[in-house]
Amino acid sequence: MIRRPPKSTLSSSSAASDVYKRQLPNHANAKELCTSAGCTSQSFNYGEVGLNYLALLIERTLGAHSALPPGEGGKFYDIGSGFGRQTVGVSLVRRWDKCVGIELVDGMHECACKLLEELQAGRVEGFDPVTPLEKIQFEHGDLAVAAWADAD
Repeated sequence: MIRRPPKSTLSSSSAASDVYKRQLPNHANAKELCTSAGCTSQSFNYGEVGLNYLALLIERTLGAHSALPPGEGGKFYDIGSGFGRQTVGVSLVRRWDKCVGIELVDGMHECACKLLEELQAGRVEGFDPVTPLEKIQFEHGDLAVAAWADAD
């Protein structure tokens, strides 16, 4: 039997959820989105989980398996960060020392950087991150050569 996970502390009407929805207003589905970002290779696959589920997953994983102190600290890397929504979502769960998204596909990386610029410029009404925006960054690169050995 498959059970639906309980909801996280983030509500679907929260500013975090609004950011999550707002980034992709003109795309009907993930396939179209990936194609528009230049991801045409059969070897790439793209998918995302909802923000509430992501928050719950991070909260429970940190609670059960982490040597990190509760609430703050640590370095989080989103390998294959796509359009950056998951990286921003994770930054809403905890005050990280560093929250980095690494993406290989040019168009996806550019979209992630645009999202961060929009957040930094205050163009997303009601967005109040837990992690300060200067701790969030996006890198364009291959995970095989990117520096992420200091991840927690």
